[in-house]
Amino acid sequence: MPPDSNSKFDRNRSGRDYKGKRKSESKDDGVRVQPHSIEAEEGLIAACLLDGGREILTECIESKIVPEFFYKTAHEEIFRALLALYATGDPIDEILLLDYLRKNGLEEEVGGIATIYAIQDRIETAAHARYFAKIVHTRSISCAV
Repeated sequence: MPPDSNSKFDRNRSGRDYKGKRKSESKDDGVRVQPHSIEAEEGLIAACLLDGGREILTECIESKIVPEFFYKTAHEEIFRALLALYATGDPIDEILLLDYLRKNGLEEEVGGIATIYAIQDRIETAAHARYFAKIVHTRSISCAV
C-alpha cells in the first residue's frame, strides 16, 4: 500500500528524502537515462568488423537490431553505416567503414579512424557477438517500456 501524502517518505511532494532532509535540487532531476551497455555496443560493432562482417550483420538483421538500439550516437551512426555497407554486398572492414563515413560527412561525428580502431581492438573473436546483440537489444527494449 502506498504511503499517504503526509508521509515523510513522499519525496515527490515534500521535496524531502526518506530521512526528512531537504533533497538537493539539480537540473538533471527527472532526467532518465536509457539502460545501456557501451561495452556490449562496442563488442557488437567490433564483431561486425571481423572476417568481413557479413555473418554477424546477418544475425543482427535477423534479430531485428536497428541503429536506434544503440545508446551512444557514434555507435548508432557506425552501425547504420555497417548496415549500408552490408546492403551493397561488398565485404566490410574498418577501411571501407571509414571511407563510407567520410563520404557521408560522418567521420568527425563518430570520432574518425581512432574510434573505429579502439572499438575494433575490444575483441579478437566474434564468438560472443550473439550475447552482445542480446544485451543491446534487451537494453533498448527495457527503455521503451
